[in-house]
Amino acid sequence: MRKIAYQALLLLGATLSVISCGRDTGPSMTVVEFNKAVTRGDFTLATQLCDTLSMKDFLESYQQAWNTMVAEDSSVVEIAKSLVEGTLIHIESEEKCPEGRQVTYTLEADGRHKSRTAVLKKEEGEWKIIRITDTK
Repeated sequence: MRKIAYQALLLLGATLSVISCGRDTGPSMTVVEFNKAVTRGDFTLATQLCDTLSMKDFLESYQQAWNTMVAEDSSVVEIAKSLVEGTLIHIESEEKCPEGRQVTYTLEADGRHKSRTAVLKKEEGEWKIIRITDTK
């Protein structure tokens, strides 16, 4: 009986340590997770990773395009998913800024590059994206 109780306590401790560690919520990882979520069409996760008030227009434009694509031809969505699965996200820099942190990154897919800058602030202990702009 004691052995089972001891094993249960060990399992509980291991589970709690995994839960408490959670995902890496640093600014750069938040940017990576957000971009992956948007390219997969996972707007539930994308919404959790950003300030929904300040990112409302950004999210709505991508979600509208995604929904239009789904409505027109679901096979196009599968093709799009397979194309964006190979998208690479290169973090160029992470710096402090007045709002919190600024992450400059490049999206690379199919030989094309797009540079962007994300600004994040900490809300309730987690980094949230408040703005994304194209970098020249």
